[in-house]
Amino acid sequence: MLTLFIIPSLSKNADIEKTVDSFSGIKVKYEVVSVTEWRDVNNYKNKGRWFGIFWDNESIDNDLREALPIYFMYQRMEALILYKKTSMTEAVWRYRFFRDSVYLGTDFCPVSLWLCKEAVLDGWVLEHEYTS
Repeated sequence: MLTLFIIPSLSKNADIEKTVDSFSGIKVKYEVVSVTEWRDVNNYKNKGRWFGIFWDNESIDNDLREALPIYFMYQRMEALILYKKTSMTEAVWRYRFFRDSVYLGTDFCPVSLWLCKEAVLDGWVLEHEYTS
């Protein structure tokens, strides 16, 4: 089971439905929870085996949606790093998925940096296009 925590971005291109829809078809059972701060994530009792952090102006591409279930099967992994495409030639990385035992700090990053982690290179986190 996967729990997706969606954080408000206060961006003009925010669309929580588009964020959630980007996960449809993923071969993992998941639930969506809206949160406003890191304490909400740490205090949530039913995280399932994995949980993820996304802002409401982001989505995942098809390649990433297909690859994630494979990574969730890794027994030793405690965190997954995803890359967000910021332009045609640039990307930034960020911790996005965590085992249920991982606690987050104020910046939604793990408190402990001594995690067994894996970078997922099979797809992108994308920012929604702004349409007025």
